[in-house]
Amino acid sequence: MLRARTVVAGPWPAPPVAGGKVCKRSPFPYIQKAGCPLNFAASILVSDGEHTAPSSEQDVEVKALRARVRELEALSEQQPATAGLPPLHVLLENAPDSITVMDRGCRLLYVNRTFAPRNLSEVLGTSALQYLPEEYRPAFEQAFERAWQSGEVQQVEVPSLAGYVWETRLVPLVRAGEVYAVMGIGADVTQRRVAEEALHQAQKLEAIGRISAELAHNFNNLLLVILTNLGLCKQRASEELKPRLGEAEHAAQRAAELVRRLMEFALHRTKSRDLQPALLEEIAQRTVAMCRTAFDPRIEIVLDAEGGLPPVLVDSGEIEQVLLNVLLNARDALDSTEVARPRIAVTLDRAQMPETSRARPARPAVRLRVRDNGPGMSEAVRNRVFEPFFTTKEDSRGTGLGLAAVYGTMLDHGGVILCDSQPEAGATFTLLFPTQLEPS
Repeated sequence: MLRARTVVAGPWPAPPVAGGKVCKRSPFPYIQKAGCPLNFAASILVSDGEHTAPSSEQDVEVKALRARVRELEALSEQQPATAGLPPLHVLLENAPDSITVMDRGCRLLYVNRTFAPRNLSEVLGTSALQYLPEEYRPAFEQAFERAWQSGEVQQVEVPSLAGYVWETRLVPLVRAGEVYAVMGIGADVTQRRVAEEALHQAQKLEAIGRISAELAHNFNNLLLVILTNLGLCKQRASEELKPRLGEAEHAAQRAAELVRRLMEFALHRTKSRDLQPALLEEIAQRTVAMCRTAFDPRIEIVLDAEGGLPPVLVDSGEIEQVLLNVLLNARDALDSTEVARPRIAVTLDRAQMPETSRARPARPAVRLRVRDNGPGMSEAVRNRVFEPFFTTKEDSRGTGLGLAAVYGTMLDHGGVILCDSQPEAGATFTLLFPTQLEPS
């Protein structure tokens, strides 16, 4: 335990003595605790150069002093709880969350390193709004205004200009009953939001797969009866009825094809995969060669691959089906428009997997892109392009399961598929596969 000690602020001259009577008080101006002066004073009696018991007046002073010393000793026992901790500003500067302080005009009075790793002097005094995408600024301003007016903590989620998603709490700072500033504490939730979206899509695909399997099995039994009886009827029908029965048979066959696709989709969600190192360039060469033979010869299909690409860990058969589905989608887009020189470009090169948070660095990947010069898509269509059963094609040409299956396969391989398109500007599908091995 840290002990208080008295120190004479001397040297004091030897007090005069007269027959053992008190001649002078000798002041003790302060006590030291850990070497720091605490500005306390006491008096004791000096007689014949030796300390004597205090009188009643001095006894009060000494008791008060002893009480204060006991308080200091109690405080000293609490010291180890915070001993060795860095100063508060160091903790704020190194916090993983973004911490800011803003004035009434939303100008930045303080930012930590998470908010501004560099160019700190250029950030202070600027508006916090300029670091947000323009379309999200009104939501932030409204939350800021509510925090200032109500004095209550508000929460808002906005992306930064760099693309990260920040969940920010706006905490009013109050002095004398008035809000004088607002502190923003922002947590990077990008990775959480990406994971939630992937989980939501996976759960949706899994649910649809289970329902599809049950429906397909029962529906297939019904179709078998329908097709069998239609075939028997056609054999005995008059020439006048045969065309009508043929149409009914064709519709039943289309339904059977849809059932087959549903079964494939359901089985795809549950079957185990044989993941082996493979070169995407070889998979692309086989698939493109098949499409050049099967597609309309007017459609030019070009393949351009960067040399020395590393292998990726995939189920080659499934990735061939993925690329085939994307190429078929591009072909259908070109067939639906009058393009003078329809063209599909397939390219492979090195890239990076998209960052899901500031804390997780981007990983190397092999990128496969399929571009067409077709009619493109509106934003509404692009946002739904991977949804099961969503299609813009005629009923006789599309089921809406092709790109949904592609999305599921890429998810199962730890990859990413992205769609970029504008009306009258074609479409680009980008497939990213994380690299597992380096080329030997």
